[in-house]
Amino acid sequence: VCPALIATTDGANGGRWKTADQAGCWAAASLPGPARDAYGAGDSFAAALTYALAKGEPVQDALNFAATRGATAVCRVGAHGGPA
Repeated sequence: VCPALIATTDGANGGRWKTADQAGCWAAASLPGPARDAYGAGDSFAAALTYALAKGEPVQDALNFAATRGATAVCRVGAHGGPA
């Protein structure tokens, strides 16, 4: 089974995506606060992307949503939040 979407992230540089008939990039989301810990950012991105796509969001909107969630995770310590 081939995936319908391939997305690669590159931290502060955003990322790239490709489907069977489209490809593109997205910019990194602005951090809502100071960067504290990147642990869990990728998991947050993947979960948010899955959620947005399952809701039927267009690919670019889903990626932007996921990038925002990943950026939010960077502003917290550890995988479970920790002090903000």
